[in-house]
Amino acid sequence: MCLHHFALRAEHLEEHRAFYADYFGAARGAKHVNAAKGLASRSLRFGDGCFGCVVGDPDGNRV
Repeated sequence: MCLHHFALRAEHLEEHRAFYADYFGAARGAKHVNAAKGLASRSLRFGDGCFGCVVGDPDGNRV
């Protein structure tokens, strides 16, 4: 079985993204902000082809 995509909802968007990049070697993608829904996301791409994203508040104040 292989995991191809995952999404995590996090209160501290940048800290979670940095954790996966530092400890699992994920390449960091650009920040995407959806103002209509009040959410931001940061993408992560792993060497085995898995893609993930961390989703949270654009300002890091709430989830």
